[in-house]
Amino acid sequence: MTADRALPPEIQDLSGSTTDRVTDVLRGEILTGRFAPGARLKLAELAARYRVSPLPVREALRRLEGERLVDLAAHRGAAVRGLSAKYVRDVYDVREALESLLTGRAAERATAAEVQSLRRLQARWEDAAGRGDAASLLSANLDFHAAIVAIADNPEAAELLPRGWHMTTSLRLRLGFSPARLDAIGQEHRAMLAAIAAGEAEEARRLSRGHVRSACAELLARLAEARLLPEGQPA
Repeated sequence: MTADRALPPEIQDLSGSTTDRVTDVLRGEILTGRFAPGARLKLAELAARYRVSPLPVREALRRLEGERLVDLAAHRGAAVRGLSAKYVRDVYDVREALESLLTGRAAERATAAEVQSLRRLQARWEDAAGRGDAASLLSANLDFHAAIVAIADNPEAAELLPRGWHMTTSLRLRLGFSPARLDAIGQEHRAMLAAIAAGEAEEARRLSRGHVRSACAELLARLAEARLLPEGQPA
């Protein structure tokens, strides 16, 4: 049964292919603790759970292995790798290196029209933040950063960057943002935008590094508050 009407509501409501939808739901169930660290992920059981054939489930598990949320081992199948403070920090370390590189490059290359486009995207983010619309806010945030990546025009770096975005987006949908963090994000975005508009590459890189570091620290704090990190593990 692969027609949309045969899928569970939580999968029907997501866009993209069946594999995309199974991946999104399974990722969310792992990150929210529905499947605990070390839990076995059996192909047949997941296919029955999501009312799909084993094929999209198998591909979803491969994708989540690439995100380091699932371990795949020959003859043992799949198991939840689990969320740890180190994993979150490692993801953000990579983001910091790549995003600062790309933000600096964007400052060197951005045209007036591209700067105007970034301003429109930031205005969209501000509107979503003002309305408290978490889904729209996260979408606008991804679009803002994706636009900076596009301006930078480094396809090799751009291909590596999105790997951790799925994880952070899923967690943010669950945990949300504090009002203080929303204020900080707005200020950080505006400062990066100003540096890009002024062509100040080094300042843009510095601001991008600070933006990623503050995001990591705040997410780790919220994960600790929500008890989503292993017991005794420092945030």
